[in-house]
Amino acid sequence: MPTFGLGVFDVKDQGVITDSIVEFGYRHIDTAKVYGNEELVGKAIADAIKAGVPREELFITTKLWRTEYSDPVQACKDSLERLNLDYVDMYLIHWSIPELESDQKTIKKTPMHKVWEGMEACVEQG
Repeated sequence: MPTFGLGVFDVKDQGVITDSIVEFGYRHIDTAKVYGNEELVGKAIADAIKAGVPREELFITTKLWRTEYSDPVQACKDSLERLNLDYVDMYLIHWSIPELESDQKTIKKTPMHKVWEGMEACVEQG
């Protein structure tokens, strides 16, 4: 895993991402579903690969958003489709806190141990 990465929160220019990979040597790209730009990031990665950067040199991170805690496997598949990739190198739980009811004590949605089971299923399913 590269020690320095490019976070693409709020990046809307595909060329910035491609240039960061091809011209400036970034190899870790950090995105997330909630950023709303996974498709753009995927296109930039494809352009970088076409420009000669091997996929194996890239370390791509994306994240599970809490509205998708109930089905991490499907959420990961959706991210892969948006990124147009066969795999990501790291899939994280974004803001790994459960949504709570108004009493701030009752878990509103999927408990974290169930989310974790879904994350492990992502690994098991490849």
